[in-house]
Amino acid sequence: MTRPTLSDAALGWGSYVSTSVGGSAEGADGDHEDADAEGPDWPVDVIRNDDARPPYAQVADILRREILEGTYSPGSQLPPAREIQERFKVANSTAQNAYRSLKQAGLV
Repeated sequence: MTRPTLSDAALGWGSYVSTSVGGSAEGADGDHEDADAEGPDWPVDVIRNDDARPPYAQVADILRREILEGTYSPGSQLPPAREIQERFKVANSTAQNAYRSLKQAGLV
């Protein structure tokens, strides 16, 4: 069995960074901070309770920034949802919604 192409979605294969990453850092919903702005003054792995956005949007923004900064290069596999759950202390549905947001933005 071969790995699906980047345009395919298959349960168990994971999520991959789009090979066309580049261009705008703004998410599909427009709630992303300017990618050139200084980084946050809190640990990036912490979901902020004082942030009015839902946790999935916060997680998606952190992952979006990491993709655009090259932590996850084009074509590379993103961590599995379980790892995102543990890293950010969020529910599986939150991790899945973060990935869905990245997909809608064309990053995954």
